[in-house]
Amino acid sequence: MEQFEIYTPTPEDWEKVRDISIKMLETDQRAFLDRLEDLQARNDDEWRDLIQERMTNGMSYMNIAKTTDGRWVATAAAYEAPDEPGIVWIVGIYTDPDYRGNGLAERLIKEVIQQIRVDRPKHVIKLEVNTKQTAAFELYKKLGFTTTKTVQSVLGDGQTHDEYEMVYQK
Repeated sequence: MEQFEIYTPTPEDWEKVRDISIKMLETDQRAFLDRLEDLQARNDDEWRDLIQERMTNGMSYMNIAKTTDGRWVATAAAYEAPDEPGIVWIVGIYTDPDYRGNGLAERLIKEVIQQIRVDRPKHVIKLEVNTKQTAAFELYKKLGFTTTKTVQSVLGDGQTHDEYEMVYQK
């Protein structure tokens, strides 16, 4: 069984963050809010600035699972939206299809939750998941998330999809 390191990226990792962000959308545009075309259209300076801001604003979290040879194969992130004080959203949960079934998403989500609980112990932790992503939905339930409502969101494929809004209950 392959070993993985859980790693928190720094602003200097902007190229790898860019690459895994694009790969997420190339894999499944119905799982993310971003549009592939928008990510691909950003130039290097825009990516550098975006990652710098996210990694240093004190409102964002990101963890990566990387292989022993340095390949980034899974990610989970979270942020506190300025217009929603007291709520932290877990986003960007992705595992490369070649590495699924190794428990990486579970490990990364638990790590993000632990970081949030240390920094923001009273904050509500939420996420949204496409109702058609049954494996992800079951994982989130296993980790302690419960469904609060169904919302409609325009996802990366440009289509409106039903998503479950879930809140962490542990």
